[in-house]
Amino acid sequence: MKRPALFLTVLLIVLGTHLNAQQSSYQEDLEFLYHTLQQTPSYKDQITGDKKTRYRQLFERLEREPVPTTALDTFYSLSKLFWPIKDRHLAFYQDTYLTNNLKALNNPEFLKTYAASSEFKNYPRVNVNLDSLEKELSNKPKENVEGIYLLGDLGKIGIYRTARKDSLLGVVMSSYLKTWDRSQIFSVMIETKPNFYRTVFCNFLVKGFVFSESSRFIAGRMQYYDLKKEGVNSYADYHSDKPYIFKQIKPEVQYLYLGSFQASNQNMVVAKAFYNTIKDTLKAPRLIVDLRTNYGGANKCADQFYSLIKSYSKQHKVYVLINAFVYSMGERFALRLKSLKNTKLFGEDTNGKIAYGANIDNTLTLPSKRYKIYTTDMKDPANYLRYEEIGVKPDIYLNNDKDWLEQVLTYIDQH
Repeated sequence: MKRPALFLTVLLIVLGTHLNAQQSSYQEDLEFLYHTLQQTPSYKDQITGDKKTRYRQLFERLEREPVPTTALDTFYSLSKLFWPIKDRHLAFYQDTYLTNNLKALNNPEFLKTYAASSEFKNYPRVNVNLDSLEKELSNKPKENVEGIYLLGDLGKIGIYRTARKDSLLGVVMSSYLKTWDRSQIFSVMIETKPNFYRTVFCNFLVKGFVFSESSRFIAGRMQYYDLKKEGVNSYADYHSDKPYIFKQIKPEVQYLYLGSFQASNQNMVVAKAFYNTIKDTLKAPRLIVDLRTNYGGANKCADQFYSLIKSYSKQHKVYVLINAFVYSMGERFALRLKSLKNTKLFGEDTNGKIAYGANIDNTLTLPSKRYKIYTTDMKDPANYLRYEEIGVKPDIYLNNDKDWLEQVLTYIDQH
């Protein structure tokens, strides 16, 4: 008769130990993030005076709250320490079981084991009628953030508003990857202002949570994680295997694509060789400079091209293409060009990842070993904070439904 009591005692001890370990792990991660973020240039710039007091109060409130019980709730709660800081170069993401098993994603035995794992079974889902939801979302117009989106060729995501007007969920409708199941949650979004969303979403390949302070909805696209609504073909997007391209489009118009300012030894050699081939060839009265999808880099790569275009612009007209995937040094470069004589920017707002940066790759693992933070070490050198999370605005917005080069050429013909 004593066995049930003994079993119950052991069970309570095990559960208590597990809960204590879970609480301890969460508290350690919370404290680690709190102290780590305080060392960043963006925190030191922005969190001063009363803001510093409020930031400490936020930390203390998170310490007192009940420990989150799911992986999503835990990550979301920890991400709140990033909310008061504008710094898109900071990164916070989850390490998962799949991170170290990418080669096995097409292995049937591996997938069978994963489907039986607690990580898969306990992954958060929505409890709604997905057939009805999918039908409703399929009828949403392109201009509405709600709708059905394609994640490349990997899957289909439905985004819809919850009972809270500023709250949205992204749910997996279908997936090419067998590690996902219909109804599992892809993203949790809070609308901070029209068409801007503070988001926790999933890296679709490794199924790990990622924090984004400011994801933007533009003409049927969720910009940060590259979702596109069905039927949307955006001419804003441009990707090239070559980082640099020069061509003569018309006798009076030349084209210059600058896709990277990376300062790696390899790219510096490529950039210098390209610069040397074009430095004496910019002779046409019109020049289109295409910065689309320039993720940035360093001044020591960008400066040579800036000097060349600056000299050219004194006597000729320059038309610069920018899109939402222009980051960091690419955005700073666009701003420098914007200030030049005879120069206009065309396209859409850039990414808004511009003010800070990192000289070295400083990725830190949190005490629980489940999450990582990529920290910054570079100060804002020229009051770029006013563009952080907003981006650089073009002088003339282009229509995403028509070829951008053709639109610029039409503008040139008309002016």
